[in-house]
Amino acid sequence: MGEPRSFHPLRAIQAWLPSLRREIWILATGQLLLFIGQGFTLVYASIYFVNQLGFSPTQVGIALGGAGLSGIVGRFVAGNAVDSAWWGRRRTLLIAAVISALACFCLAFADTFAVLLAGNLLLGLGISLYWPATLAVTADLTTTENRAEAFALTQLSNNLGLGLGALLAGQYIARSGSYPVLFICKGITYLVFGLVIYWAIAETRPEQDTSPSIPVAATGVGPSPGRSPLRDFPNGQHFFRGVRGSTQQQSAPVSGQLCAGGQHDDWLLRDVD
Repeated sequence: MGEPRSFHPLRAIQAWLPSLRREIWILATGQLLLFIGQGFTLVYASIYFVNQLGFSPTQVGIALGGAGLSGIVGRFVAGNAVDSAWWGRRRTLLIAAVISALACFCLAFADTFAVLLAGNLLLGLGISLYWPATLAVTADLTTTENRAEAFALTQLSNNLGLGLGALLAGQYIARSGSYPVLFICKGITYLVFGLVIYWAIAETRPEQDTSPSIPVAATGVGPSPGRSPLRDFPNGQHFFRGVRGSTQQQSAPVSGQLCAGGQHDDWLLRDVD
């Protein structure tokens, strides 16, 4: 009888993991750190703005809605930037990280409504630049065989980061109650993500094809004269869901707190300068 095979846990894990390029794993790790920072303030941002800084719920709602509106503009800008020869995917990600970090530092020390609004506008812009670029990088570094696994890995990193960030922030607030530190840590995670991109991810934008163009009607890709308006509906729905989501997720905690306490605004634009 032959000798029994030895069991190697690391080899077993490696065999179970999807076969992806090293850059995809690095990008997923960076996204995990990024969304841990995002989770730091996901639940507590609106509570901090209302209870600690003294802004009215109406002002906070307007500021959070501004983040969604700037995000719409940023998505259009990012869609063109990632395919631009000057911007590209990598530079768009770096700019998104810097803008988002600057926004977090503004929000950490927001003492006026103007600073609060500016911080949220910058944050919405930075996040909107991030998404198209990271999706493009993931698509560039994968093939049709493993692209679904790569996107699943990055989305798993996002959700794990949000959950871990919210859990860690809750424990920290229960012990110290210093909300500005959460925003500072969030800004630092954006900068760390930018450093990961700078050192580990090269530009992935493919070179422009100089071969004679083929009519889109022959390829079935792109707009055509008979294009149905319904094909544009999902894009518009996606943008407006972004506005609703950015406002709803962060305003829900303070809304529930105020409803439980019987507080409300008497007028829609009360206290708005």
